[in-house]
Amino acid sequence: MHWLAVVVVVNCYHTGNVLKELCYPSGALIRVSAFELGDPTLSVLEIWGAEYQESNAVLVHADDHSLLKQIAAREKCPVSFVGSITDDGKVQFVFRIVDFLALPL
Repeated sequence: MHWLAVVVVVNCYHTGNVLKELCYPSGALIRVSAFELGDPTLSVLEIWGAEYQESNAVLVHADDHSLLKQIAAREKCPVSFVGSITDDGKVQFVFRIVDFLALPL
């Protein structure tokens, strides 16, 4: 299983572009509540599409989850594991417990 991890880096694309590129054409399940946010009042649309919410992302194998966490801690760089590849051709968003949006890629 592959996990989507978001690493906060300045001067990158917004979250939607980054994650969409990583999961295409396989699809992914994105857990919106897993994002580490500086502003807890952001809407899902702002988290997904706002240019000012710049982030970078990497696709990592489940076996490398703890290694990435160790590297991020050493470098004092926040990392959030926000989703997983689904192989269904859709990007699905889960916020809290309810699925509310599934888009074909």
